[in-house]
Amino acid sequence: MGAFHAYDIRGLYGSEITPALAYGVGRLFGEFRKARRVLVAYDARLHSKELYDQVIEGLLDAGADVVGLGLSSTPQMHFFQMREKCDAGIMVTASHNPRDYHGFKLFDAVGGSVSYAKGLDKIEAALPTVAKLEKKKRGALKPGPSIDAYIDFLAGLSCGKKFSSRIVIDTANGSSGPVFMALAKKLGLDAVFLNSEPDGRFPNHDPNPLKDESRIQISEAVKSHQADLGVIMDGDGDRIIFVDEKGRAIEN
Repeated sequence: MGAFHAYDIRGLYGSEITPALAYGVGRLFGEFRKARRVLVAYDARLHSKELYDQVIEGLLDAGADVVGLGLSSTPQMHFFQMREKCDAGIMVTASHNPRDYHGFKLFDAVGGSVSYAKGLDKIEAALPTVAKLEKKKRGALKPGPSIDAYIDFLAGLSCGKKFSSRIVIDTANGSSGPVFMALAKKLGLDAVFLNSEPDGRFPNHDPNPLKDESRIQISEAVKSHQADLGVIMDGDGDRIIFVDEKGRAIEN
């Protein structure tokens, strides 16, 4: 299966994941899903924007209209796929994998994963035929909405209750940094931020919060800032670990 896995496509950039593959994934996803409107977003990895552009080109050549959300966390992408009434979605991300990995997550009309058994297998098998596909009327590209609606949605989940405790938030230099910075400001949180600037080099620690070494920095910060809680995310913001006031990971 190579870069094609049970629920996503991921591998090393340059050898397994390339711009040509990104175009092929977009083109074939558009052909097979017959989606009229697809939302596409990307994470903070170094080559994600380049791959994102090629995914969009493939979708447009398949005749699909595209909403280009740009830099985004995966939960943010899901929110806007539903809000924009898109038939499908593609997130350019390698999630919690090390920095040299890139990839794609594909979603159906209700935000469910397009797995290997439900379509990734067909895309993989058809990749050699991409250059032979007939031209279609090219779709249209529309820029995605601003982050504001998503922040308002998240803030609404607080039910107006004030969270008075100090919290340390580590977004691991991933794509959820702008979301949590804006949310903390809107809610007036007493928050200390670590690694909030998106940076695909992941210079401070691996983007996988399940690794003990990734949690050293936040554990120390929770104790030094006398915080009540720590929160650490992965590279695309869909994996989270909580840390208690003593800097210990809370197992679930």
